[in-house]
Amino acid sequence: MVVDADDCVSNRIVAFVNSHPESDGWILKKGYIYKENDLMMRREGSRFNQLCGSCNILKFKLYPLPENTDHFSDELIYFYSGFNHGKFERFFKDQDVILKPLPFAGVIYIIGNGENIYQNDFSKINGSHQGKLFFHIKQMRKLRPLLPPTRREFSLYPISRA
Repeated sequence: MVVDADDCVSNRIVAFVNSHPESDGWILKKGYIYKENDLMMRREGSRFNQLCGSCNILKFKLYPLPENTDHFSDELIYFYSGFNHGKFERFFKDQDVILKPLPFAGVIYIIGNGENIYQNDFSKINGSHQGKLFFHIKQMRKLRPLLPPTRREFSLYPISRA
């Protein structure tokens, strides 16, 4: 699993992956999007992998890294860089490798922190729908309070405390 600075990973992932050694990997279709210092976060229940690059757990043999960093091909760098994250499921399915959906929310994607393309708010995530009333009502239904158990599960703490 490739993870970058704007993502916090669930402390349940390692135990889950270790208990399923037969699996080739998982797609994180469920996750949360959180804006730094907000009291709420948005739950994405089916398309998290289209929004966040830290959304794939792969068995290492499927796309191994070279032993020497001098041998990183442009293709390998592009593959692991996150720009393909929404295409992993199809890429591996075309090779008869099934990546299952992770059955729980595995990552909190933090926006508005200067580390990602969604700098200030949800406007880029919402895209052309942002001016539509019913779209916003639907999005409001996705909001969840950021409670202490969730902070602990994802090791999410205010940056000022870090």
